[in-house]
Amino acid sequence: MANRTLAAALDELRGRNEALAMAYRSVSRRTLTRSITTFAASASDQRKELGEALAELADTLDPGLLAASRDLPAPGPEIAPGEAAASNDPAFLLRYFRDVENGDRELFSAMAGIQGLDGDQSARFAAFSEEARKRSSIAGGHLDLISLA
Repeated sequence: MANRTLAAALDELRGRNEALAMAYRSVSRRTLTRSITTFAASASDQRKELGEALAELADTLDPGLLAASRDLPAPGPEIAPGEAAASNDPAFLLRYFRDVENGDRELFSAMAGIQGLDGDQSARFAAFSEEARKRSSIAGGHLDLISLA
């Protein structure tokens, strides 16, 4: 957990989200298995949509909520998305994406529980958390399949 404002967490999320969308897009264009590249292409599109939704949601948040410090989960892996995307190891890529998505799931879940959000804002953060859980699960499923081969 890190003590930071919601505004700072959202700014960090938007920047990392953009980097992740590009990393997923990069992986989708590589000569990996079709299932991995298809997952990466879909995740890239989802991340682009998430960026737009985050910007819209941030515009609706009360300035007092944005400025208040609170304990929020720290971001996922230390490795930058672009650096991770350069890897030729499918297992590493899938572990990385699974862990990043798990980190976002926890962060969005914590944001959904912030006191003072209206019902719609809280529900949107919860939906972002669920979307991240699904991407994490898909990456984990692909990772399991690789380990069986």
